[in-house]
Amino acid sequence: MAITVEQVEAIAAKLRALPPADNKSRVVSKQESIKMLTSEIADLRERGYTLEQIAELLTSEKLDIGAPTLKSYLQRSKPTGKKAFGKRKGVPSGVPPSSAPPAPIASAKPTPEQTLGERAAAALPQSTGSATNAVAAITRPDRQRI
Repeated sequence: MAITVEQVEAIAAKLRALPPADNKSRVVSKQESIKMLTSEIADLRERGYTLEQIAELLTSEKLDIGAPTLKSYLQRSKPTGKKAFGKRKGVPSGVPPSSAPPAPIASAKPTPEQTLGERAAAALPQSTGSATNAVAAITRPDRQRI
């Protein structure tokens, strides 16, 4: 079924008019619980508590979790940063990925005065036609072919 931009904008207006959902009684997983408690756990760590002690405290509060699982969940909840420069497979360390500047990216923050159609158009990639990413093939010294 095809849908027009006008219909999508009408749906968006109805969705924006909905009241906030009451999801305080929503059931969450252990991993989501730990993600929600990350800052409190970090404060406890700064005050000298070990992961084992924190896991025992959480278990006593009906969040049954072991120290190894707690450590794993905390690592997963960390914000992911960029990987170290030059760690791509097949690229020697210290070689920049491309000498061409990255293409400009449209603003990810929608402005309230923009319609959905305008935001969709702004999200499309801007192609200049001249910026291309080409990867050179390098013959390995121990082989005749690539």
